[in-house]
Amino acid sequence: KPEKVQVEETRPVSYEKGQKAEDVVYTGAFIPAGNELDILHAGLKQNYGEDATVHADHVTFKFKPGESDMKSLNMRAGNLQMAKIVKIIQDDKAVVAIIDPASLGAMGAIMEGTPHITMVTFGDTKPFYSNELIKKYEAGEEGIDVEEAPKGAELTELPVRIGAFRK
Repeated sequence: KPEKVQVEETRPVSYEKGQKAEDVVYTGAFIPAGNELDILHAGLKQNYGEDATVHADHVTFKFKPGESDMKSLNMRAGNLQMAKIVKIIQDDKAVVAIIDPASLGAMGAIMEGTPHITMVTFGDTKPFYSNELIKKYEAGEEGIDVEEAPKGAELTELPVRIGAFRK
């Protein structure tokens, strides 16, 4: 079991209703700061080493949301969900957890792309690379390691809260 590591909440994340699009960088489901996030980050660092950059803190719903996106978010802001990880994909640049969209409630049904959490990146790889890795995996490219849950199950669940990353 990994040691508990303190991770300070430095993210400008809001779970309030009534947010406006011009104040938001992206909407998502965020793993709340605290024990679960601390343990997750410590475990990833232990498993992937000092050269890995740990991200593992959110599922992006919409980057640069419009007012209609904010309406959907504001109806659900603050809601707690259990994000079910159904698959882990990895290459030499990143490790990505694929999330069952149904586990994210109504937001999972309306988001763009494959719901995922960028767990770690290697070297100078930016977290956005996870979108490219998912496309490579979906296209059947070689060189991608996959750990998949049995049908109808999940590898694990993580608590996430619906909110917005603010400017």
